[in-house]
Amino acid sequence: MTNISDTDGLSREKRLERFESAVVLPVLEERFPVLLARVLCSSEFSSYYHWQPLMVWLDMVRFHDFDDAGQIYHVLQEWRKRLEYACLETPSLGLLQDIRGQIDLHIHPVQVALRVQPEDKGVRRRFHLLLQDVVRWLQSRKEIYLMEICTSGRMDPSLALLVAFLYNYVGIVSPFNQRWERLQDFYLKDILKGIARKRKPLSTWLSFEKSPAVTSVLLQRNMYFKGEKDENIAGYKLLSDMCVTGMKVAGVSIIRVEKKSDRYPEAALGYVTSVLQSTLKDRTYRPEPIGLRIHSMLLLLGEGEREVSVWFALNRESQQRWIGMVDEVAKAQEINFDEAVFKILNDSFLLKVSTSEGDREVDRFHLRWEEGTGLRLTFRLDESFPPVCPEKGESVPALSLLMNTEAWLFPYSWACRLEVRSVRVHVKVNGLREFSLYNELGQVDLHQPFSPFGAQGDKGAWVAFGCYEMALKPVTHVELHFRWLHLPVGNGGLEEHYREYHKGVNNRSFRARTEYLQNREWKRTYGIEEHYLFCTSSASVPVAADAVKEETKIVFEVPEVVLSPLDDITRFRPGEVRSGFYRLVLSAPDMGFGTHEYRRLFAEVMMENSHRRKKRSLPEPPLALQMDAVSLNYTAEEEVQFAVGCHSGIRFSYIRPLSGKVDTTPDITHPIALADGPEDEGNILIGIADAIGENIIRLYIGMELLQREIDHEYLPSVDWYYRDSSRWVKVDPVYVLRDDTGGLMHSGAVIIQFPFSISPEMTDTEGVFWICAGIHSNLCNCSVLRNVSLNVAEAAWTAEEEMEKSVPGLLSYRRVGLLDTTASEESETEMKARLSERIAHRQRPLLPCEYEQLVLQEFPGLAKVKCLRGIDAKSLNRTTVVTLVAIRNRISEDWPLCTDRLLCGIEAFLRPYTSPFAEIDAINPVYEEVTVFCGVSLKEGQQAGEAISDINRNLCKCIAPWNEGQKEPVLGYSFSIRDLVSCIRENPAVEALHGMKLLQVMGEEEKFGLKAYTSEQDENQMIAPSVPWGILVPAVRQYVKLIEPGEWRQDIEFGDLEVENTFVIQ
Repeated sequence: MTNISDTDGLSREKRLERFESAVVLPVLEERFPVLLARVLCSSEFSSYYHWQPLMVWLDMVRFHDFDDAGQIYHVLQEWRKRLEYACLETPSLGLLQDIRGQIDLHIHPVQVALRVQPEDKGVRRRFHLLLQDVVRWLQSRKEIYLMEICTSGRMDPSLALLVAFLYNYVGIVSPFNQRWERLQDFYLKDILKGIARKRKPLSTWLSFEKSPAVTSVLLQRNMYFKGEKDENIAGYKLLSDMCVTGMKVAGVSIIRVEKKSDRYPEAALGYVTSVLQSTLKDRTYRPEPIGLRIHSMLLLLGEGEREVSVWFALNRESQQRWIGMVDEVAKAQEINFDEAVFKILNDSFLLKVSTSEGDREVDRFHLRWEEGTGLRLTFRLDESFPPVCPEKGESVPALSLLMNTEAWLFPYSWACRLEVRSVRVHVKVNGLREFSLYNELGQVDLHQPFSPFGAQGDKGAWVAFGCYEMALKPVTHVELHFRWLHLPVGNGGLEEHYREYHKGVNNRSFRARTEYLQNREWKRTYGIEEHYLFCTSSASVPVAADAVKEETKIVFEVPEVVLSPLDDITRFRPGEVRSGFYRLVLSAPDMGFGTHEYRRLFAEVMMENSHRRKKRSLPEPPLALQMDAVSLNYTAEEEVQFAVGCHSGIRFSYIRPLSGKVDTTPDITHPIALADGPEDEGNILIGIADAIGENIIRLYIGMELLQREIDHEYLPSVDWYYRDSSRWVKVDPVYVLRDDTGGLMHSGAVIIQFPFSISPEMTDTEGVFWICAGIHSNLCNCSVLRNVSLNVAEAAWTAEEEMEKSVPGLLSYRRVGLLDTTASEESETEMKARLSERIAHRQRPLLPCEYEQLVLQEFPGLAKVKCLRGIDAKSLNRTTVVTLVAIRNRISEDWPLCTDRLLCGIEAFLRPYTSPFAEIDAINPVYEEVTVFCGVSLKEGQQAGEAISDINRNLCKCIAPWNEGQKEPVLGYSFSIRDLVSCIRENPAVEALHGMKLLQVMGEEEKFGLKAYTSEQDENQMIAPSVPWGILVPAVRQYVKLIEPGEWRQDIEFGDLEVENTFVIQ
């Protein structure tokens, strides 16, 4: 294998290695055995050697050849003999006794066993180890033996003098060497005044919860709280005072205003493609309803055929804006203006109306552009459509115009820019049959034929009718449709029927006037004074003498009289309401329908016929007409102007996020937008319960670690908002006391102090106060929201355990912030390295190693740094860039990556120490996956599963040997195809390797390249990272297949690998 070590960065261990392994060499030799050996070797007096105990002791101390067991045994025997010879006339020394005892008691029995079993490797090894242990044991007692030899009194005088001199010499030289050894520390501490730098412990955040029985709990600065057992710290100390309130997180919603680059024509225009919402509990993003809701009694449509038209009149600027937008779409799509208008409006919205069972979608409706006015919405409901009425809990029916997420052009962008100056609602209903009808005899059952003008049908008789649905609306036009029963059958009509009455009665004689009820007073309607009760054709004036048709309608116009809603609808009767009814009054002929005239004529004719031979014909009985199939048609209309002082019964509300909980009624004193919604790319809405009366909100927002680098020009921009009674209000940055999230890129605290106390009017229907973090730009660079906590306080961790005090009213606390315990006091070795490097570069780094040293010195969480001078990793043609590849300490099996916060911290730290013309760019390494595909055949009897696992493990070790034991990655490490082939063939279970293919995935941020190798190429070809900041890593799985010799495919083909990063279609 080939390891390009010079491409790797500076690791923390490598930086401190020379300081940890530094050995201070003594200036003068002070070791007694070395001094004695030197003196004896250079001595010319043979008498020095006559005293063998001292010589044996010196040989024993200096003995170090432990490889040959026979040599060790012979040396021991020699020492024994020499000592025995020296002690023939004197008592034995302790060294001789120990050597003799070890040989006789321990070595000899093993030596006998070795002679019996000379081929037994176990016995031979035990004999070797025993000899080594004996020599080492003797060496450990060297000081005892030397003392005995020197004090025995049998040493040669000259040799004794020499030993005494060496003892005195050692006593003098040793303090001198000690002073020389302390010279380095003296220079560091007394001359340079160097002290170990204490790193400030990083703080964390605690969240507190109080008891419901107390209003608030005050926590003081430096108050101690015990840590958890698994946190490896003693506890925490608060860094400031805080007040724990009863506020709680009621809900968190995330709203994204999405602009997809693959959706047209929105992408070409830069328009929004969808508005999505999710929650912390449900991470799935779903389309959020956006639109306008119109609340009006005009929409109370119970039955019949109903037609509704709504005109949205735009102001002049919005009309011009609309035309410009359509022109832009037409130009982008290469279509004409009218076709663009049709495409935009055809499916841009969905329409729903309220019913007793909730909103119901209207399938067929039309939204058209009217030049000079604006937009017109028209829809029709047939008789099968359920009644349009208020929803449960509401008092007024409503119409909802919702944006269609599947529209050809999502209307969010242009609808929010159109301002409406007025809205006119026009309603037309045909076939209304459920209403109240009264005559002089009382209320009439409309389901049965009835006599409208009573039994007599005299002039002035009336029939009154009214509908509660109509009474609540500004009705302008009414049509009463009905069918006459029992009409004369002759072709002469009513003239023929009433001929004997001699009153000149014909089809035109029967007329009625229409009246309406206002303030309990009947008033005549406008327009036609009298209406014909019978008709002979479709003409408005009937033929005097002609057959009469059964179907008749009375059409009249009325002024706009609106009845206030009633608490009890059964009270809707003519005598109990002030308005809402209409009536027909029989105004001609004078005889009415002739009941009284008939009686008089009948009596006269009978009396006259009693005296005459030629009888007169009797008059026809008066018509006993009845009405049947009565129905009403009506038209109502109302318009609202969005200007100061204008009032209307029509109310508007926007459908947008949280529209069901907060008031979304627009201000109608000026033109309103056709739609309203979030303007920012992303919005995090946080609901806070029990916030009334508070003015300080302490939040901790937990985010996922963002393990990628974000350039400074692409940092997210965040503003904070709060919801008042009707709208979102931006929080002045002055009132945001703290925001550690870095634009929601990482976890941090947010403290907002409002200049007012939160009032009940600022909460929703459930008493929840809402705040919002709006991300204006670069939403893609924000991290993922994990949790939100309230009542948080900053605390520093401490390793010193203290007594925790009980706080009345405090229920619990928990750590919500990150806990970093790497910050500790600088070790002596680190201090030496820092001072040495400081003297070398004087905090003005020029060389790559100096950049690396500075970064490792300042950031203890980094394991390795590599400086790439003059290499622009982002290909931005920056000639003065200094790129630093940072690898953090490895704490898991995942490949280590630095967070954006750490990378930004590195850049900010180096900026004051570098030239203003140099650009510092801290980046993460790029991990390039390597996948091996090989075909092998195994020897007979080998387990396939175990063999494949071994091969897979060896391949991974060949690709990344540093991964063993979870060590830090090695930048620039490479290997050859021959290395892979060797690690496969070395496996004892492999009989033959038939071929191998390799794929290297290059690139980052989901933009991959693919490079292929095969074993048929040059086996010396190197597989190396594609960039200097790249690291080769093995894929999750290496593909080892058992095949026959003829089954191997040399080329890499579609289907060789599974659908993962290596699945690429070229």
